[in-house]
Amino acid sequence: MLENLSFKLINYLTKETTYTSIEKEHMKYALMTLLNELSKTIVLILLFTFIGELRFFAIACFFSLLLKIYIGGFHQKGYWQCFLFTTLYFLVLFILCKLLAFLEPIHIAVSILSILIVLIFAPVTSPQRRVKKNEQTC
Repeated sequence: MLENLSFKLINYLTKETTYTSIEKEHMKYALMTLLNELSKTIVLILLFTFIGELRFFAIACFFSLLLKIYIGGFHQKGYWQCFLFTTLYFLVLFILCKLLAFLEPIHIAVSILSILIVLIFAPVTSPQRRVKKNEQTC
């Protein structure tokens, strides 16, 4: 549905322009990606508002975005797989934070281990990523 909407919108906006078909495809893909992320974010905001943990989601989202810039991302094959993975990621993160909040030594150990894993293995390029780094236009 979002893919169809983005295709129609880009076709309408570029109807009387001189963009190449490749440029139009890039625009369609970028708009589709933005719409997918927006819809996912809205649902997650509603979910975490419903369980009374919007503040946690905002903080977790902020730090996850900072990490993603450095370590790369884990990409799924389609929207629903991505949506499910992202939802599970934030829910598991929330549960782990609640469980580890009372166990400070374990919390510190997990934090140190996480930092070491990032330093050793980052960045990670997912084979599911549609646009490879050397194919980006911007």
